[in-house]
Amino acid sequence: MANTNSPFGGKPINTMTSTDFTGKTHVYSSSLTDATKIYVNDFVKLGTGSNSKGVPYAAQATSTGDLVGVVIGIQNFVTKETQIFRAANTELALFVIDDPYAEFEVQVNGTIAVTDIGKEANLIVAAGDDTIGISRIQLDVTSLITSGGQVKILGLAERDDNVMGTYSKVRVVIVKHSYNRFSGNNYWTDGVTSLYPADTKDIESKQNILLPRTTATVGQIKFNGDTYFHIYGPDNIFIGAGAGNYTTWGMVNLAVGLNSLHSATTASYNTFFGYHGGQNLTAADQNTGIGAAVFPNLITGKYNLGAGYAAGIAYTGAESYNLLLYSNGVTGENNTIRIGTHGSGAGQQNRTFVAGIYGITTAGATPKTVVIGDNYQFGTVDYPVTTITNSITAHAGGGQADATSLTTATNVVTICVSNNDSVKLNPTTPCIGLIMRVVNTTDKICDVYPIPGSTMDGILNAVYSIPIYSTRDFQMISTTGWVRITYS
Repeated sequence: MANTNSPFGGKPINTMTSTDFTGKTHVYSSSLTDATKIYVNDFVKLGTGSNSKGVPYAAQATSTGDLVGVVIGIQNFVTKETQIFRAANTELALFVIDDPYAEFEVQVNGTIAVTDIGKEANLIVAAGDDTIGISRIQLDVTSLITSGGQVKILGLAERDDNVMGTYSKVRVVIVKHSYNRFSGNNYWTDGVTSLYPADTKDIESKQNILLPRTTATVGQIKFNGDTYFHIYGPDNIFIGAGAGNYTTWGMVNLAVGLNSLHSATTASYNTFFGYHGGQNLTAADQNTGIGAAVFPNLITGKYNLGAGYAAGIAYTGAESYNLLLYSNGVTGENNTIRIGTHGSGAGQQNRTFVAGIYGITTAGATPKTVVIGDNYQFGTVDYPVTTITNSITAHAGGGQADATSLTTATNVVTICVSNNDSVKLNPTTPCIGLIMRVVNTTDKICDVYPIPGSTMDGILNAVYSIPIYSTRDFQMISTTGWVRITYS
């Protein structure tokens, strides 16, 4: 289906704002000194001054300058009669849709392709039809450019008799609009410009500030020459001087702060809040930093979480799967959780309180005892409280060397042939704080030793005798020391 060559100027169809399109107009006046006719659907520009009633002048647009809107009606100021067109050198009321975000349908004067959607162009301004009073202004396809045109092409007009090609009807919005332009610079610019280069006025908008997608030269917000906001790459957001760059093709990154994610190339799904956060990260995913200088030297590490000043500052390469809270970390480590820095100085901690532990019974089938090494690392050993060994025979003849080994938390001696037959404390999993119980169910005295080379109540290789039918508890206080527990 071929398109009909029948230009009609600019037909108002919609608005780019979130409000409904109402076709609201403002009244302008033609000037008695203007010899150019004006037609319905003509694009018009602001004239100089106003009539005696203070109504601003408007005139038919030119093919390169600013526009104020499109005329949709013409009327005599005195008689209120509708006019087919505005004749030369007459002062008539022009009803103009001057909403900067209004969309218009306009015919192109040649051929366009889908690749031209989003480009800008100028108008071809011509005299309208005196018989029906309709504009003959068209969009000039020979002027299609990336930026700097009078209107921007939003898409093909949605009509059954309209296809992409020659004489297509397209949807446009005015980019060189007088009411979105201050001191010669336009909100709708594809260039990096200043709205008020020569003064200090505030800028206030009740609509939107529209920027193109970020490239190395456009789509940026700058302060004093430094870029403080851009969205270079797929679904990335960078806020702060030096945040991000214009070469990354990683996606879904959020970086807020001076130089955050500054070196990213293929890095994706990273989030940093704080200056220098992940500033050397190049090709890693799923890192999160909250606080200043978090993971500043990390390069290819992934799936790390750091919070607090300088968290992970010791990471210099591919460290991954770590969780750090106010900890510098250790170079080269992976799969590690670190909380705080031990000590009593600035930025250090020497006490820990954790709720939800004391008095709580674990749900696991095999509970363990938590231990802490002198490097502050947590670990576990087998939890001994539930292990019981019954039917133990004490070593006949007594003594420490050959005494029967007791290896579990509770040990029940059922055979003691003679007084002072012996057993020794030799747990399978020794740990400081371990309590072992020895139950003597016999009618003979049972001697209890530590393993050779260990102490009992501070005495090397000492023995403790359990009376008949009695129970005693012993606690490991060092790797080679035991004490007898006395209950009051």
